[in-house]
Amino acid sequence: MGVRLLVEPEKLALRKRVVEHPFGTMKRAFNQGYLLLRGLRKVGGEVGFTMLAYNMRRVLNILGPGATRIFW
Repeated sequence: MGVRLLVEPEKLALRKRVVEHPFGTMKRAFNQGYLLLRGLRKVGGEVGFTMLAYNMRRVLNILGPGATRIFW
């Protein structure tokens, strides 16, 4: 891995930017180290709720707490 990193360091930067950050945040902030349910449909629902919570948290962080007035 170290050799590949030295040869193509831009790949690591792309990987961090594209996918790793959201999943790492979900695992850390939402305590999603493993899934509690079994079956593709149930796991899809569980992951969907986690991603919904992640996206809502991002919206609140970007727009600020006053953004909730839009919904009420």
